[in-house]
Amino acid sequence: MRDKAAETAEHFTNRADFYVRSGSGIFNLNHNDFSDVFTAQKVVERYLQTFQWYLDDSPLIGELGIDIGKEAAGFKERFAAFFEEQPRG
Repeated sequence: MRDKAAETAEHFTNRADFYVRSGSGIFNLNHNDFSDVFTAQKVVERYLQTFQWYLDDSPLIGELGIDIGKEAAGFKERFAAFFEEQPRG
């Protein structure tokens, strides 16, 4: 799950960086999309951190009452497109 979260985070980071690098013309035309991309990037980074804590056996999992099964299910539901079989070319 952590690896899939890392892959998903990289995807959204690259998309957000594209808007920043493209300049104000592109950013202004797509500012709503940028907001969605930036929000998704931050959400997936939180999942990535949670999965890393779990793998590291961090005490934060218990201290924060994190149910890793629910976290994994939430991640899979929110980012379902990243779990679909990719066509092989």
